Amino acid sequence: METDTAQTPYGKGQAGSASLDGMIRMKVKDFVDKLDDNPHVGLYDKVIESVERPLVEETLRHVGGNQTKAGKLLGINRNTLRKKLRHYGML
Repeated sequence: METDTAQTPYGKGQAGSASLDGMIRMKVKDFVDKLDDNPHVGLYDKVIESVERPLVEETLRHVGGNQTKAGKLLGINRNTLRKKLRHYGML
């Protein structure tokens, strides 16, 4: 069974929805376009943290706070997840 895909403003995705990579691309583009060529911005770390924190939060919410299940769903070790939770002040 084929899924109905359509070109969205954010890229190709299922009809009626925008692709995740397309949405991220547009947000990153907007952010980069607003920079004043400041070499001290740390763009990579800012973008990774902006995506990683809600990813971890929503994954934990999805599995009812079970860190082992969240780690498996994310494809990372539970100890790595705990390190990220400490980093973001979520422990």
